[in-house]
Amino acid sequence: MHHNIEQYKNNVLNFFLKFLEIDAVNPSFGGRGEYERANFLENYLEELGLKVTRIDYKDDKGYIRPNIITGIDNRRDKSIWFLLHLDTVDPGNLDLWKYDPFKPVIVDDKIFGRGSEDNGQAIASVLLLLKYILDKNIDIKYNLKVAFVSDEEAGSKYGIKKLLKENIFKENEYFIVPDASIENGRFIEIAEKSIVWLKIRVIGKQGHAAMPDHAINASRISMKLCLEIDEFLHRKYSKRNDFFNPPISTFEITKRERNVNSINIIPGEDVTYFDFRVLPEYNIDDILNDIYKIKNKYEKNYNVRVEIECIARDECYKITSPNSFIYKILEKSIEINRGFKPKPIGIGGGTYARYLRNKGYDAVVWQTTENKAHQVNEYCRISNILEDAKVFLTCFLI
Repeated sequence: MHHNIEQYKNNVLNFFLKFLEIDAVNPSFGGRGEYERANFLENYLEELGLKVTRIDYKDDKGYIRPNIITGIDNRRDKSIWFLLHLDTVDPGNLDLWKYDPFKPVIVDDKIFGRGSEDNGQAIASVLLLLKYILDKNIDIKYNLKVAFVSDEEAGSKYGIKKLLKENIFKENEYFIVPDASIENGRFIEIAEKSIVWLKIRVIGKQGHAAMPDHAINASRISMKLCLEIDEFLHRKYSKRNDFFNPPISTFEITKRERNVNSINIIPGEDVTYFDFRVLPEYNIDDILNDIYKIKNKYEKNYNVRVEIECIARDECYKITSPNSFIYKILEKSIEINRGFKPKPIGIGGGTYARYLRNKGYDAVVWQTTENKAHQVNEYCRISNILEDAKVFLTCFLI
């Protein structure tokens, strides 16, 4: 099945480079959000001749968070959606970047820039797909729908979660989420672990380091508490599920907040964070109840107060069947274009697919990348933009 999709490469790449120049760092990370980038994209979509629907929300910081719906409606019984996100994480330490993260640079087959892979590459692939179908007037077998959505990097409060409440999506609609890549497209992601972020605040009594008997060292107690939680969870919730990569639930101590500014002060307060990625076999409430039992023990034994806050909780107990319509279509297309049959897999990362699955929709996650998302010197490959577009095109022709 040969289609000369490459002939539109320059048109889409010219747009894509300008698109990446527009800072769309999520406001949760100190950025200005997706508004300008969405306006630029909307103009391009209208130039292609597409009808565009905007669904914008104002966030708690006063930023407008845009969501764009478009596509090609051929009045078919089934629709295939692509869900893509407009926002990016921040670039981090600029001194570590070889190029300005918001002035994209092409080096051979690579495009360097923040958001070039996450989620820019997939956006470019889908725009290439749309342009090719429209220009060639191809009679596709399914309606092609696209949502360019805000706030994916910080919990999706102003994006997909709101769209699901608006009942944008209907029956006989299926979803491809090109926002994760496992071994260069050799796997199709059909399941995700539940994600929990916990903030644990231990409140003791500040004092002079030379007189510890007049203080309650929150830092020491916090370290003991968090290590006990860590060891307990790994011991009790230790099942393996080789369908997932990695095949276990993960419980990681991550961020710690600054407590005191001087070495000779005993901290009266200490804050530590956990990131959990939990296999669907386990109930999150059971895990939290166990943590609260340990918390109560520490409050009683060490005369401290412990506050536990759930910063994020995204549960995911449903999977997309490898026998579903959307899985079979994508599997066959990959086999036609790549010459291999992909395998189903579960991951610990979080994508839009989890919210769709929890609502009863079939969603698959697939693209081809080198997993440079969120990294310094993030890049995508032009060849992956083109080759993924061909896979997506074939889904509408077979």
